[in-house]
Amino acid sequence: EEGSLKSQVQRLQEEMKRRSRNGEPWVETKVYVEEGASGKDLNRQKFIEMVKDIKEGKIDTVICTELSRVSRSVIDFLNFTLFLQNYKAGFLCLKQQFDSTTPHGRILITICVALAEFERELTSDRTSENMLARARRGLRNGTQVLGLDIDPNRKGYLIPNEAEKPVVNLAFDKYLEAGSGKEVMKFLNANG
Repeated sequence: EEGSLKSQVQRLQEEMKRRSRNGEPWVETKVYVEEGASGKDLNRQKFIEMVKDIKEGKIDTVICTELSRVSRSVIDFLNFTLFLQNYKAGFLCLKQQFDSTTPHGRILITICVALAEFERELTSDRTSENMLARARRGLRNGTQVLGLDIDPNRKGYLIPNEAEKPVVNLAFDKYLEAGSGKEVMKFLNANG
């Protein structure tokens, strides 16, 4: 509850108060918080809601803590800045201090979003490579597996769970009998 999202909203509100004290009346229209949503694309509920509010003239400036909170895709972000221009809405980013109304500001935004997109892709590649390498070594990759437990003596390794062994054997036997994972799932669910 007291995490990063709350801190980001607080920083935005503090910036609005600071600007209001300097003679610019800033009024918070709405806060769009995307809990657990990545900036990899714009297909996010709160983002879509914000776009609708901009189209309806409810918002004249979008303010965020950093570019990656809006998008980590160069094309998506550039399209978003064009959208803002078309609706005469401004864009303010606290961390990078961008001004989307000048050519210099737009190229700087483009470079920074490209770097954010590059970072996201590198992180995704590293994660996939590490998971594949762990799997090749026979190590667990995050999910709990029926019939197996985490070995308390060797991190990442699994050991048989004797209590779950009969259910696992039953599932395998039913698969050999039915030849379908879906049928096994139906049988197991029907039998508790």
